[in-house]
Amino acid sequence: MNDVEQIIKDYYDKKKIQDKLKYEIDILKKNNSNLEEYIRVMNSRKDFIVARIEENNEKILDKQLKVNDISEENSNIEFILNFFLDDTEKQIIELRYKKNKQYQAMVDIVNMSKSTISRRVNKIIEKLEDYIYSCEQV
Repeated sequence: MNDVEQIIKDYYDKKKIQDKLKYEIDILKKNNSNLEEYIRVMNSRKDFIVARIEENNEKILDKQLKVNDISEENSNIEFILNFFLDDTEKQIIELRYKKNKQYQAMVDIVNMSKSTISRRVNKIIEKLEDYIYSCEQV
């Protein structure tokens, strides 16, 4: 795997982490909402519940900071992938590096031969290499 392939793989790995963090944030927010409703209904053990809500809010803040960091780290690559690749190229790259599909597994999905997919991946990597390195120099 060359540098550009590793950059793309890292991009998708970070996106998975980002999606997981967003999901966890949503769960914590729903949990807070449920706890707040419980306080209104029961009005007992209020101190414990308020402490739990504050703990959840700290977790939410920590996770949101991580999400923001990942967004910032991935912004150049995301721009390049979205702006310079057509839909088919994006699909091929996502299958290869996000979903870790082998070329043979991609044949039916993209309706191309294994050798065509291999050539397209190489062309896309070369294309991305030019854009990635030109963005890093700016």
